[in-house]
Amino acid sequence: MNKYIVTEKRIINGKKRNIYKKEKSKTLYIRHKNEFIKLKEYYHKKKGGNPYKILWKEYSDFMEHNLLPLIKYIKMKKIENPQEYVSNYIDKNYSILKEDRDNRIARKLHVKILISSLLYIYSNYNINDIEYRINISILSDILMTLEEESITGIYEYSNNSKMPYHLNNDLYFKIIITILKKFKGRYNIDISDYFKKNYKIRLDYLKDNDTIISNTSIVGLIRKLKDNFIQNKFKNLRTVSKVIGLKSKKSMYNPY
Repeated sequence: MNKYIVTEKRIINGKKRNIYKKEKSKTLYIRHKNEFIKLKEYYHKKKGGNPYKILWKEYSDFMEHNLLPLIKYIKMKKIENPQEYVSNYIDKNYSILKEDRDNRIARKLHVKILISSLLYIYSNYNINDIEYRINISILSDILMTLEEESITGIYEYSNNSKMPYHLNNDLYFKIIITILKKFKGRYNIDISDYFKKNYKIRLDYLKDNDTIISNTSIVGLIRKLKDNFIQNKFKNLRTVSKVIGLKSKKSMYNPY
């Protein structure tokens, strides 16, 4: 007879549930109607599809049809004060927030903006492309507007119920961790320090409860990526200068 062992607790649909594993197995199970079923199958039954893929698509669509058009419009119109425009844009397009007394809608929108922003930074990453650098700079302005205007009243989100602004959907943080790992695998850049509570935890061991996301975490990431570009640019210029200096005795000037 298979023995199921409680390995962790997760908040699923607003309730804390025991998550099980069989002995010598990595598959996760949940107890449902006195039966142990695979956690993935449980999600399928409850929501009619894989909730992870559904949420990933939702954020991808939001990035393509809401976030990116906003960035492009600010860039095209050369808006000098994007903070003011973003504030007016949210008031106009999300008027329902005025009736959102407990900030539930605002929080959902905010998390969608944050994760979609992180998704854009990853999926379009090309720090040598000037258009990309301009876009993430505008994105930084958008997020700082959310911070300064206190539109949601919340600055940092966590999956840890001991934190004041925890979210009761661990899928948010699974997507964040997936993006962090994809970024590391694709570009060999570890950006996880901006999204974890404990800097000592390695990305490979990062779990939902260790993960955070906020306006400032993404703004800090954008600043770091741009700084890395500038440093690499000057590094390459130094290399070129040395090569030219070695090949040409006439070159007496080295600006670095």
